[in-house]
Amino acid sequence: MLKLITILFFIAITAFPSYCQTYIQDGDRCFDGGDYVCAVTNYNNAFINAMGKDKQIAEIKLTRAKWCAEHIKTANQSFSAKNYLTAKDEYQKVLDSNPKDSYAQSQIVKCDNVLNPPKLRKATTAELTDIWNNKFGIQPQRRENLINEGIDADDAQKRINSGEGKPQEKEKQASGRTSPNSKQSSSPKEQTTQSNAKKCFNCPKTQNTWGLTLGYAQQTIDYYSMDVIQFGLKAEPLFRYGFGLNTGINLLGYSKNFFESDFETYAVNIPLHFEYRLNFSKWFNAFAYGGVGFNALSNLYFDNYSFPATFEYGGGFRISHVQFNIGRSLYLGNLRNTQNFGKHTEMYQKLNLSVSYMFRSHDPYLKKYKGF
Repeated sequence: MLKLITILFFIAITAFPSYCQTYIQDGDRCFDGGDYVCAVTNYNNAFINAMGKDKQIAEIKLTRAKWCAEHIKTANQSFSAKNYLTAKDEYQKVLDSNPKDSYAQSQIVKCDNVLNPPKLRKATTAELTDIWNNKFGIQPQRRENLINEGIDADDAQKRINSGEGKPQEKEKQASGRTSPNSKQSSSPKEQTTQSNAKKCFNCPKTQNTWGLTLGYAQQTIDYYSMDVIQFGLKAEPLFRYGFGLNTGINLLGYSKNFFESDFETYAVNIPLHFEYRLNFSKWFNAFAYGGVGFNALSNLYFDNYSFPATFEYGGGFRISHVQFNIGRSLYLGNLRNTQNFGKHTEMYQKLNLSVSYMFRSHDPYLKKYKGF
């Protein structure tokens, strides 16, 4: 029995270093391939199971793998944040410790391309003709091919659009290729943009189609001239040829004195107007509208309600994001019998003046048109 235990102990002592060496070898393969998580795992197993000199070697390798892993993490975070100078420095530290790290090498090249972009030259006339004949391929691959050849793709496209380098009709027929501006070579998005930019008359040139509005008007109610304060949300979806809608929701308060904060009547107004807009530019347009309004009115104590409709019309203009509006409202129905309006009420609301700040929308329909 003692002899058997001695033999097993001898076998364990003999196999233990070999077992640790296997972990170290696997760790080395992971480290050389730039897989530092795998390397740390194997070196850590070797460190736990090794003795003597092997334990010291495993500890050194484990420390280096952890160091590289931390710097790769920092480099990747800097690269994602577009801090390419810091990222390159971190990748270089890893590469200095592990020259076989192909990932660090490729990332350094990417950082260099961003920090020191290659100088592109203008295409020659012959090269423009080759572009017309699609020898550089079609979009979007053509752009990449031109840059790989050291050619400024943006400048080449501008010159192509102006007709420069266009081959003679016989040459195009002989080559059996189509124009780089033809339907075949253009992306669907480019085709739609070019087509709509040419064909669409008075189409919207702005994406500022919703916003906040603040307005003021006067209304005679029960022989009193009331100040009407309006605040709301405006939505103006725009369509082709200048047509659109003018809608939203407005909160109104009626007060005998503009400077007093208390209101005697409250209202909610939801307009539904058809609109025609003259789109002079992306920064300026003028419009006119007309339609109905749906209203809910209440007294000060919210214990009496009425729901009259209004006929509304007006117009205005917009400069960049700021829109000015002037209009009038005609209440439909007999308001004199409602407790909200007392014994004498003018059916017409006096001029309604409002200003709106319009925000940018992301309607893909509007992006079809030139200028976005």
